[in-house]
Amino acid sequence: MRNNPIIRRTCGAAAVLAFVFGAVACGGSDDPGAASKDDPAAIEAADAAATRLEDYLVDSGAINVSEPLPAKPATGKSVHFLVLNLPTTQVAQEGMKAAAEAVGWELTTVLLDPTDAQAFSAGVEQAISAKADYIVGAALSLATAGEAVEKAKEAGIPVMVSYGTDPAEGADGNGIYVSAAGPEWVDQIYPAALDWAIANSGGTANILYVTLPDIPIMKATSDANTAHIEEACSTCQYEELDLSVADMGNGSIPSQVVSALQSDPTIDHIFFGFTDLGTGVYEALQAAGLAENVRLMTASAGPVDLANIAKGEGMDAGTLNAQYYVYWMVMDAMLRLDAGEDIDPATYAFAPLAVADKTNVPSVFPDDSEWLGPKDFEDQFKALWQVG
Repeated sequence: MRNNPIIRRTCGAAAVLAFVFGAVACGGSDDPGAASKDDPAAIEAADAAATRLEDYLVDSGAINVSEPLPAKPATGKSVHFLVLNLPTTQVAQEGMKAAAEAVGWELTTVLLDPTDAQAFSAGVEQAISAKADYIVGAALSLATAGEAVEKAKEAGIPVMVSYGTDPAEGADGNGIYVSAAGPEWVDQIYPAALDWAIANSGGTANILYVTLPDIPIMKATSDANTAHIEEACSTCQYEELDLSVADMGNGSIPSQVVSALQSDPTIDHIFFGFTDLGTGVYEALQAAGLAENVRLMTASAGPVDLANIAKGEGMDAGTLNAQYYVYWMVMDAMLRLDAGEDIDPATYAFAPLAVADKTNVPSVFPDDSEWLGPKDFEDQFKALWQVG
């Protein structure tokens, strides 16, 4: 446990200028210099955020591809799936398994230690030794596994990445053929959650982002959040609480969040970088008498989060990750490569973008299960693949 967690704050370009010239612009609702809901800039920010949110509050039912495969895929190809051994990846594992079973491919799931910086590198080496036809790495980063990915490229094994930070350049570049739900997706889905806070607060949100920067993709989420707040809401405030994998293991996250709110009582929205980071926080806030003061949001909202959103207790909003769907999308890319087709990485860059709150749970999104993806997506993929 770290006794002095790192907290970073940004209040937008306007706040920076105010600091330079001696004005008071950073502060919460109790700060006499804080923006009020009557501030024209706050009203404009809230209205713009609400407009952007409209597209994320529905299920379009659309998948990323529309062209069928030229023929039913060959069976028996092998995929090594490298994934961090965290509770939040269970749905990803199920999605990859179901997609492989749908086309008759052999799947080897390799669970990696999230505290081991060399885990992905070792996993890729293992897949090469096993002569895998394809490698899928969830949150794989070239910063730690670049040499191993280069070896896979030399061996002619395409590497597909999900929730990573590197672009897809294929055989002529870095060896990554698809970067699904990667940087471009992060740049939209995390700001979508911030838009919920901006709209909900009337353009005066003071947001605490709880994150785990040891995971490379989480650094990208922080960058996306900071850039969006600076551009979209100069009357809002934003802080980050940086945690470690050890904090998850020792159960100290709830107490650290409570301490952050006690240090800054003006915080009125807490945004968890993924759902596991919020475990036990609401209960800790209740015990400290702080639960009524804040709205809770999470990325990758799971069944418990959705149930709490529906009840109006313990979670107020969440982005929907559709992890299960992502691996059907990755499977589509591998099938097309296997059929000799050229693929455009841009086709697979974005997972569905959705935000759940009390306005659409359970009317659009479920309140008793994970949101797996757009309506009927499995049947849509199977029809394109000519299976099932």
